[in-house]
Amino acid sequence: MGKVYLAKDVKLDRQVEIKVLPDSLTRDKERVARFEREAKLLASLNHPNIAAIHGFDESNGTRFLGLEYVEGKTLSRRLKAGAVPVDEALDVARQIAEALERAYGDRLPPETMFQNGSTPGNRFVSPICGNGHDLSFPSSQDIQ
Repeated sequence: MGKVYLAKDVKLDRQVEIKVLPDSLTRDKERVARFEREAKLLASLNHPNIAAIHGFDESNGTRFLGLEYVEGKTLSRRLKAGAVPVDEALDVARQIAEALERAYGDRLPPETMFQNGSTPGNRFVSPICGNGHDLSFPSSQDIQ
């Protein structure tokens, strides 16, 4: 639902991701409410496989989220690179399942899980710790 940009938090000297709600959607009350719900859901979660939220704000009518920067590539890009060994595929699948379980738990009916942008393009496989980070809370696009 938004565009994600790589940025630098100059106060804390770290890279972050900024997800911006497009101007075209800021006039749609339901889209704005959904963006705010996504921010609140992210803020309520603490899991090693879910990107953390650093903030939610508005400036000159533009709404945005500050998110944890996850180094790595999307699962979609990893899959395009070639066959994934079974042990790696099972490990990433387990991590995604754990993130989804933590994020949704009893909060939403199971049929809504994959209606919220849950795609390989929203999964990052981090080379640093080997963790799959779920960035579909909020659903993100490739970083600009």
